Amino acid sequence: MQLIVTLLLSAIVVYAGDAAAEPFQIPTSGNDIREAYLVPAASEGRVVGLAGLVQEIEKGHNGRPLIRVALRKPNDAKTSIWIGSLVTPKAGQIAVGQIVRVLGYLSRVDANDSLTQSVVKDPLFVIGFCLVDEASKVGIFLPEGIKQCIAWQEGAMPSDLAKPEANRAAPADAEDGAAERGR
Repeated sequence: MQLIVTLLLSAIVVYAGDAAAEPFQIPTSGNDIREAYLVPAASEGRVVGLAGLVQEIEKGHNGRPLIRVALRKPNDAKTSIWIGSLVTPKAGQIAVGQIVRVLGYLSRVDANDSLTQSVVKDPLFVIGFCLVDEASKVGIFLPEGIKQCIAWQEGAMPSDLAKPEANRAAPADAEDGAAERGR
């Protein structure tokens, strides 16, 4: 009898823990990014989940957007960061003034990528696998990273992301390769 009660209590605790997980976690603040800017070599490759207000959008590598976001608090220095999206949103899916959540990893601009270098002047930017409109919770995900993006949607913060170098060569469009998912 005691074993059944213990198992039942364990199941309730696990269930309560899973139900309380916040979808699309954003543990990375503006202050965290400012600290990463100070040590870019040590910060490169770090997985981040962040949210911010879209300030500007430029055309980036292979026509994909480069999105500058003002990061959320705590953000003492009003830090912003560029997001290099690995997916191309449909027209109007990402717009200036919109709040987006992003799952990706920190990277330095590739020395051979003059287009991105002309826009990104910060020591790091984010290679974005998953972009989510905060208001609607509808997101676009890189198909190769869909497992991590779904885990992020379900409240887990992935600790690593596969870095699909091959995907940089061919754009993934929301119409022909990116997955779209809503909550």
